[in-house]
Formats: sequence, structure tokens, C-alpha cells
Amino acid sequence: NGLKVTVKKTDFKDDEILLTGLRLGGSDQYAQSDKVNSTFLMDIISQLGYGDFTPSELSDFLSGKYVGVTTGFTETRALVSGSSTVKDLETMLQLNYLKMTSPRKDPELFKGLIAFVQAQLQNVKSDPQTAFMDSVQRRYYNHHPLAPISIPSEKELGLLNMDKAVAMYQKEFGYADGFSFVIVGNVNDDTLLPLMEKYLASLPVNGQVKKIEDNGLRPISGVNTLAFYNGSEPKSMIIEKYYGEMPYSYDLHMHMKLLVDIVNIRIVEELREKMGGIYSGGMNGVFDKEPYGMFSLSMFLPCGPESVDTLIGATHALLERLKQEGPTAKDLEKVKRARIESNRESMKNNYYWLNKLSELSLYPESTAGILDFEARINAISEADVQAAAKLLLTGENVFRAVLYPEK
Repeated sequence: NGLKVTVKKTDFKDDEILLTGLRLGGSDQYAQSDKVNSTFLMDIISQLGYGDFTPSELSDFLSGKYVGVTTGFTETRALVSGSSTVKDLETMLQLNYLKMTSPRKDPELFKGLIAFVQAQLQNVKSDPQTAFMDSVQRRYYNHHPLAPISIPSEKELGLLNMDKAVAMYQKEFGYADGFSFVIVGNVNDDTLLPLMEKYLASLPVNGQVKKIEDNGLRPISGVNTLAFYNGSEPKSMIIEKYYGEMPYSYDLHMHMKLLVDIVNIRIVEELREKMGGIYSGGMNGVFDKEPYGMFSLSMFLPCGPESVDTLIGATHALLERLKQEGPTAKDLEKVKRARIESNRESMKNNYYWLNKLSELSLYPESTAGILDFEARINAISEADVQAAAKLLLTGENVFRAVLYPEK
């Protein structure tokens, strides 16, 4: 059927084999009318079962076997992932075939799912932090109709449709055109090849290769704030995001990662240990290629309501010093060494190679980031990190949201 399969034999674990399959596409290709069903697609399908099996029947059938396969659906990708012991390799490939090709319809189980979600909805809405994150998400995307759904409304729940969801799933997984599979672990070529021919080469195809669609969804532009009042406990949360559109660059991505590591060192030293303003929290960063080049640096700082303004001021001062002075040689060396040591340990792990080889199957040009990782990290200078801080923390697009107790 023309599928590409990459296999890496390892000896990291005697009894572990991992599988993944990726294809570009994802939920961004669907219109607003399909948004709710695409958002909850995996929840619906997993609740209905596969082939002749309800979920409980499939669980019983697999009892005693150390094997699992899940399907997934993001904004830009459809994916399958599985794991098994050496003995259960064939079962994993059988399960992969079943789950890709045979979603099941069951009106009673579907009704049960809707009733369960409706009951959970009341509990979720009463949780201050969950309600806060839902409001953050909606405001961050300026209430765009295609914004991700955190807490579905009753109206949105009413749009869930079993037949539409199954048809959508069949469209995404029923035909394997464009999927790239990777198998990593303690595999034997002589055993694996006939099993791949039987269960992967036989997956149906229809000659239609999907691609990523940019649906135009973007965060709100400019400087925006949200004050959200909910809950009676004296707890607050500060979220601050710096973001923007920018063509993807591997080098800039690495500079950004070290910048984030250094910011987190300073958050611990200044906001937690010196000021005692937080117990946890920090910054994380993403730099995406798809569906368009964009970066986002996000800070999460849980604190007491009385500390909000002080912490915001201290955080801004911390970031401004990084822009004006750059990192210290000591801090930069510390985060570079941590990244290198972490990478060395990860390279002894099957999941590391599964993820890296999956990315290479979609983006072959990213080999350099694997083969010369340490050299690239060691070459990053204080000036590089400072330049990244100036480029990414301009303040052109900033979104700050604060959760406060109810007045």
C-alpha cells in the first residue's frame, strides 16, 4: 500500500517494543460546524469500541497481555501509538489494524457518554481554576468560533453526533495514505517483517494524501489583560504570555529553550527563595512550524492575592534585566550542561528514538538537531540568549490574566 515504516532495533529494554504512526492533517481542516465533534472525536470513538468489541469486551479480551494502542487527533496531525512486550508484538499490530479500520457504533454507549459529560460539566464549572483557564482560552483567541474548547457549553454538547464522529474517524484513520510508521525496541527482523506485511501493508489506502490546513485561528493581538474573580479561597494565579508569528528556526528554538531555563532559575531564586511569593510555577515555551510559524512564552505563577502586583513587577524587572544584560556565564553554563546531560540520558530510551524518528519521517531536514545536538548547544553564547530575549520579549503581543477570589 506504499506506507513507509522505519524500524530501529535497540537493547535499552529487553521486553519493550513501541510503535507510532503519524500523518499531517488534523482538526484544523474542519469547519466550525464540525468543531465540537472533532474536539471530542477520540473520547467518542474510545467509548463506542472497535469492531465487534465494546470497550469492556476488548479489555477482557486483552487480559493477560501487556499491549496497548491509542489513536489521537491534534490540530495538525492524526496519530496512533502503541506498546507491547516482545511476545505480544503481533497482538499490538492486530490492535492497531482494528482501531484504525473498525470504529464501532453503539447508540446506548453514546447516550451514556453524553450523560457522563453533562454530569461532569457541573463539577468542572464549579472549580475556580478550571473556569479561569476556560476564560483565558476564550479571551486569548478573542472569542473566535474556532478557538479550542476547554469547557463545552450545553449547546455545544447538543451538537455531538455519533454518526458524524464515526464518519470523521473513518476519514482520518480508515485510509492510511500519508501515514509514516516507526517501530522501536527489541525487535527481530525475521519475526517483524512478515507481521508488518500482514498488518501494516494491508491497511487500506485511497490515493488521497492529506496536508495541514491553516484555518486562520490566531491569538488576540496587542497588549491585553483579564481579571477573573471566582472561588472563596485566598488563591490567585498569574498567567502571562509573550507571543507572535515568526518563521521557524531550529537555532532560535534552541536559544529560546535556554532562555526559558534561565528565566526559571531566576524565578526560583528571586520570586520563591528571596521574596517567598510563590511555591511553584515558572515559564515554558513553544515554537511551532505548523500550521504557521509562531512562538509563545508563557509564565504560570500561583500565589496569594496580596502578592499579585508585587510579583508582576518583579517578573517584568527580571525579564528586562535579561534583555539588557543577558544571562550570566554561570547560569548559561548550568543550563547548557543540564540540557546535554538530559539528552544523553534520553538517548538510552526507546521513547526518545520513537519521537525523533517520527519527526524525521515528516521533516527529514531535522536530522542535524539529533546528530550534532551537543555541538550546537555548546556553541550558544550569552549574546545569543540575550538576542533571543530581545526578539521574543518585545512586549508587542502580551496577554496577562489573573485569577482572584470572588469579591
